[in-house]
Amino acid sequence: MPLGVNLDSLSDWSPQQMFVDLMKTARVPFGTAQDPFDDRGVPLGDDGWPLGDFGVVLSINRIDADQTYSLSFEGFATSISTYATSIIRNLSYDPIANLTTADLEVYPDTYIALGFSGVGPRVRNLKVLRPGYAPTQTFTTPFLTRLEPFQVIRFMDYLMTNANPVTTWSERTLPTSPSQARREGGAWEYAIQLANETRKDIWINIPALADDDYVLQLAQLMRANLDPGRAIYFEYSNEVWNMWPGFDQGWQNLWLARTEALICSEGGTCQCNVTSNLCAFDLETRDFVLAWRRIVRRDIQIADIFKSVYGPEAMLTTIRPVLATQMY
Repeated sequence: MPLGVNLDSLSDWSPQQMFVDLMKTARVPFGTAQDPFDDRGVPLGDDGWPLGDFGVVLSINRIDADQTYSLSFEGFATSISTYATSIIRNLSYDPIANLTTADLEVYPDTYIALGFSGVGPRVRNLKVLRPGYAPTQTFTTPFLTRLEPFQVIRFMDYLMTNANPVTTWSERTLPTSPSQARREGGAWEYAIQLANETRKDIWINIPALADDDYVLQLAQLMRANLDPGRAIYFEYSNEVWNMWPGFDQGWQNLWLARTEALICSEGGTCQCNVTSNLCAFDLETRDFVLAWRRIVRRDIQIADIFKSVYGPEAMLTTIRPVLATQMY
């Protein structure tokens, strides 16, 4: 029978180990060169990379054998601290290309963290590749192997759907972001690439606060880059009905429904705002009922936007809306 699988969220401690480049799941915000775990952060440029000295935690997963990682970055640092039991070897700087390369030898039962001091020019585009992989490879072989039995990949945690703060397309994580392990979730481009490489259908979750332009830009990105043979399952956020205690998106949806559909006095008495189709047909005033209705309506709105990009013939074939709820 067809069976799907959820991905884990992206982090430096996840056992999933999705990416070849450790920097793609590095801990952000960056730490200091003296203490990479100091998460108070350092000054960043518009591209998200530090403006000066910094530290970064790449992985706290314990390894069970000696391994040598390939390290490279734009810029120069007079000192690279390795912490724990790892050593920098074969350090080389090419001033013409402004490129530093090195081998990072990591020994068993340790974490991987680096500190960059005496930076100049800026250190950018840091890459720390796992042993045995080419720079052109994005995903690890064990990760791809584990996906083989499944037909559908669900990206809910990869996208950090629960409590995701994104409202506009410009706020999303880019594939060029220093790390993908961000509160905004991983880049859509890598989700599309994974679906294409594995030939799996894709199950995505639209952030609860994302506006219509965000949905339109996403649909256009998928139309242009996702293989035509791949189906798209999509939900409006995740468990939006779940408010007790539940997720932030449940309360966000409740507040949006209440704000739109109810006119409330200072004493707390509310009446239906008949300009809203959430309550106009029956004058419903129970806010949790209005919230449930808004989930359905938003799902339809998202489906209509995808249909405008893919065409009506794609509905329920390529485009497959998912309306999730809970039975009592």
